[in-house]
Amino acid sequence: NALLELEVIDKKNDFVELKALGDGKIQNNKTINVPGVDLNLDFMSEVDKRDIAFAAANACDYLALSFVNSKEDVIEAREIIREVGGDALIISK
Repeated sequence: NALLELEVIDKKNDFVELKALGDGKIQNNKTINVPGVDLNLDFMSEVDKRDIAFAAANACDYLALSFVNSKEDVIEAREIIREVGGDALIISK
């Protein structure tokens, strides 16, 4: 949506300092787009894995996965489902 544009001011280890180029809000649990940069983020957190296992173990019919980057991401989720004896179908978003 490009509601807020940021400029990188400084980079240190795994952190960046940014300057807002306009007015806007930065909120928790929102996505960002960094053109031309591989952020190398894990597809699922440990909490996500536990949530998938819980849903699958409790007869969930479908699981919708957000931010899927590759078939390996879907395979990882499918393995968690099978480990708990589930048979939920996966929807990639």
